[in-house]
This record gives sequence, structure tokens and C-alpha cells, in this order.
Amino acid sequence: MEKNKKGFTLVELIVVLTIIGVLAAILVPTLMGYIRKSRLKTSNASAKIAYNVLTGTIGKYLCDGKENEVNCVGMEINCRGGEPQPKDEFTQMIYDSLAQNGEGSGIMYIGQFENPNSRDGKDKSYFVHWIVAEGDEMVGQYPDPAYEVEDTPVYKTFRPAE
Repeated sequence: MEKNKKGFTLVELIVVLTIIGVLAAILVPTLMGYIRKSRLKTSNASAKIAYNVLTGTIGKYLCDGKENEVNCVGMEINCRGGEPQPKDEFTQMIYDSLAQNGEGSGIMYIGQFENPNSRDGKDKSYFVHWIVAEGDEMVGQYPDPAYEVEDTPVYKTFRPAE
């Protein structure tokens, strides 16, 4: 009598599912860490672009003799589109440069900090924070970006690199 064996036994299926479960338990946390690091790097890169746009716009204003019109400390610019357009020319120039990604863009905050590397230690420098949306915990910063997720600064608070 010959039996025609087709398919897998229940034990074989349970062993395979157990192996898949163990691999998933190992890989998911690792992949989540990579995703968080990737978001941090993207936020830092966006903050650097925003910083370069800011300094370029300030430079243009200084060259045009409009230094009195440069008052941007504490300014927050939502570059995601759909928001009311900025009313002044300075903010509009920054907005136009950064809002090209539309919904894929983010929110820029401009702050100021005491620069310890200046000649007299009293010079103030600008910093930029970048978040993708309100309440985002992944804050990009330039200068002195964080390289580890644990070192991410609090939004609107400058955190120098260690």
C-alpha cells in the first residue's frame, strides 16, 4: 500500500513559523533604529539647507543696505504650503526657497545663541531647527547637528554638539 504524501505536516509548519517569528523579533527593532537615524539625518540636512538660505538672504539684505529689516530671531516659517503666505519680503524670500517641496517640506525655526568660538566669546550666531510637522520629536539642527537620536535637541532650544 502506497501513501501519496502531499504538503507539510503541522510540526513542520510550526517550526517554520517559529523561525520567522524569531527573525522578526530580532529585525524589527533594528530596522526601527535605522528609520529613526534616517529621519534625524534628513532633518539635519534640511536644517542645513534652511540655514544656508537664511544666511544667503541675510547677506543679500546686508549688501543692499537693509540691515535694519533683518529681524528674524524667534521666527518660525511653515514651508509646507497651504499656510498663509509670509507678509514681509525677507520671510517671503526664505519661504520661496524652502517651500518647493510642498507637503514634503517642513517648519523652520530661527534662533540665536552665544557663540563661544567667537573672538571675544560674546558674539551671537544664528541657529536653525527643522521639523517635518508640528509636534515632531525628530528635530534637525544646524550648526552643531546631533548625530545620535538620543542627542536630538528640544525644538527651539539650541544644543551644542558634545
